[in-house]
Amino acid sequence: MLDSLKEIDFGGSIFVLFFLLIFISGISLFHTAFVHRAGKKLKPSWLLFAIYNLVATLLFFIHPGLTVGWLILLFGATFVVAILATILGVGMNFYQGVRKILTNKSQSLYKRILTLIVSALCICLFFTTGPFFFIIAIIGTIIYSAIWGGSNRFNKLQAILPTSKIRSMAMGLVEVEGKVRIKDQKLVAPIESKQCIGYHYTIESISRDKDGDKRYSTIHDEKKCNRFFIEDETGMVEVDTDKLDFIMFGIDERYSTSSRRYTQYALYEGDEMLLIGKANLENNTPIITHEEIKNVFGIAPVTSVNRWNRFKPLRSSLILYLMAFGFLVGMILILSIKEVDGMIVVSLPQNIFSWTF
Repeated sequence: MLDSLKEIDFGGSIFVLFFLLIFISGISLFHTAFVHRAGKKLKPSWLLFAIYNLVATLLFFIHPGLTVGWLILLFGATFVVAILATILGVGMNFYQGVRKILTNKSQSLYKRILTLIVSALCICLFFTTGPFFFIIAIIGTIIYSAIWGGSNRFNKLQAILPTSKIRSMAMGLVEVEGKVRIKDQKLVAPIESKQCIGYHYTIESISRDKDGDKRYSTIHDEKKCNRFFIEDETGMVEVDTDKLDFIMFGIDERYSTSSRRYTQYALYEGDEMLLIGKANLENNTPIITHEEIKNVFGIAPVTSVNRWNRFKPLRSSLILYLMAFGFLVGMILILSIKEVDGMIVVSLPQNIFSWTF
């Protein structure tokens, strides 16, 4: 042990150890997040972080190569965890899809069948495309977000659209910001009978898995909103609420019983909101409605939008890192890497669409 310590160059070695600990810390955070996602609680929450780094440090002073081996072992465990999470997630989606077809009457039959088909397709792709599943999943996620991601469309547009003043807004796609004003009579929200302009109300059934963790399944989804005005310092404009999406609303009211959870999101007069839609004329009067070409018509609290924009760079970096990680894992599994006569040879195996080569 002492001989090994004497052979270590502490100048360069500590520098190497620092970077190894950075990678190991990232893996520990991923494992901790996965454990929490599975419904388990680590006490303290930094337990894996401390254990992983302590073991890495001790191994390093025995021999630096052991720390590299520890990193490889943890990386392999991360890959196994990712595979298990993927299988679990796809399996749960498949299970929820079947359950919704059988029990959920609030969602259209078309959407329920589509959910089931997509889940079954993901399972088939996982077992038939091998490591290419990771690359397919990344491409599929990008396409889904670009075409069908309603809230993503709203957030992308609000980041690039200039906020128009109501008095001078042009016809077409617009973004306006102001306070909500009532036009007709108010609605009565289901929970606490609150008077509001609009609400989104859901009822979820509560079940428990074999570990006793709660599972929620939507059995009722109701959204109502009367026409209203949105007002800034230059004037006000009417909003036709047909197809209006509530985006990034905080929970207004929620309570649970032994078998049901009731949740309410509400829009009240005087709320400071940001609205994206299409400005056109109705009886020669400006009005904002659903924009069909971009397929966007949403309203969100200004505070939520500002929070989203503030953390957007961090989210973008994280998403890019995860996508690059998934792509790298897929490529490592696809490629055949061998040592031939002291040279590293990288090639494609004969059966690249299989987990076993």
